[in-house]
Amino acid sequence: MIGAVVLAAGASSRMGRDKAALTLPDGTTFLEAILATLARLHIPAVVVVAPGGSGAGVVVNPDPSRGMLSSVQCGLSSLPEGIDACLLWPVDHPRVELGTVATIVAASRAHGAPVVVPVFDGRRGHPVLFAGPALEELLRLPLTATAADVVHAHAGRLEMAVGDAGVVLDIDDPQAYEQAFGVKP
Repeated sequence: MIGAVVLAAGASSRMGRDKAALTLPDGTTFLEAILATLARLHIPAVVVVAPGGSGAGVVVNPDPSRGMLSSVQCGLSSLPEGIDACLLWPVDHPRVELGTVATIVAASRAHGAPVVVPVFDGRRGHPVLFAGPALEELLRLPLTATAADVVHAHAGRLEMAVGDAGVVLDIDDPQAYEQAFGVKP
């Protein structure tokens, strides 16, 4: 069974405000857009890691200053038993197309790769799918490491070329937002 962890616990210091609450041109928040994509794909277990708050599927990272890996580990630890693959999706990548995520999931199932990374124009992007032993490795990493350490440790990873620039569109500061949408956040 596949799950997803949406990483939204960062301080958003470069943006100056909560990135999860930023809106796309249609008024949908970044977080709503990602959750809608996951819902349309019928991903059965979705966890949002946040710095605070409550609600269904929200897991609080008590100390997000420990870094993104701490949020990854909080999210993975909160997924139900039986999850054998998981998408890790940073909230500042809201423009990934539905078809791209479906292709990532299908590629994981078809190839049995421990890690599936979307690649656009030679650049690795998000969301990244981790499966099988790669999930356990993420949970065991010291907080001085990164999820990329697990990606690079697997020669059997699948780096999948996609035609979706959204996988590399990292909207983490006001300039990136303005460049992506033509307006200030």
